Amino acid sequence: MFIDEPVLAKCLNLAIFALNPLEKWPAHITIAGPFPEKSAVPRSLEFAEQISVIGRGRFLNGRRHTVFLHAGSLGIHSRMHKPDYPGAIPHLSLYSGNDAELADLLYSRLEQVNVFGVFYNRKLAIVESNEQYNFNFRSQIDTSISRLTTGLSLDQIRKMSKEDRVGIAVNVVEYGFAYSARRSAFKAGRLIKQ
Repeated sequence: MFIDEPVLAKCLNLAIFALNPLEKWPAHITIAGPFPEKSAVPRSLEFAEQISVIGRGRFLNGRRHTVFLHAGSLGIHSRMHKPDYPGAIPHLSLYSGNDAELADLLYSRLEQVNVFGVFYNRKLAIVESNEQYNFNFRSQIDTSISRLTTGLSLDQIRKMSKEDRVGIAVNVVEYGFAYSARRSAFKAGRLIKQ
């Protein structure tokens, strides 16, 4: 499930890139798969729900450190199907890589900011794992979304220290959810007045 909210998606994608410039996937929540064959893929891609982000988490799979944001909605658990990962929880990965020091720093810094928020999603996307290289993720990075990165090239961000890249990531994640919350409150206010 990709993020439909454009500003939030730009913020999350910039954070993901800053944390791991080799990442191939844009911001997303994986809720199902892998499927042994195409006939097992769910037929409906409809998923018009508000998704809540409810704090940070982490796990270690071999040498791969993952720092993520918990995600949930009323219908997301009924769609969860991860047979290869029993007990899997819906989440939005910010960092997944072999750098334990970066993962520790990110996890610690996320504790100091508000990582709670909501966004609305309209549909699911079915992606084959061998398609991950077709996203052209770097072209989706918008450095102008943050005052910390405006005018910087992706290469300049990639060459920054871990501390600076984590700082950028935490800043844009916090901004993205604050922006999304203001937008949701504005929409709710308009609905109440009507």
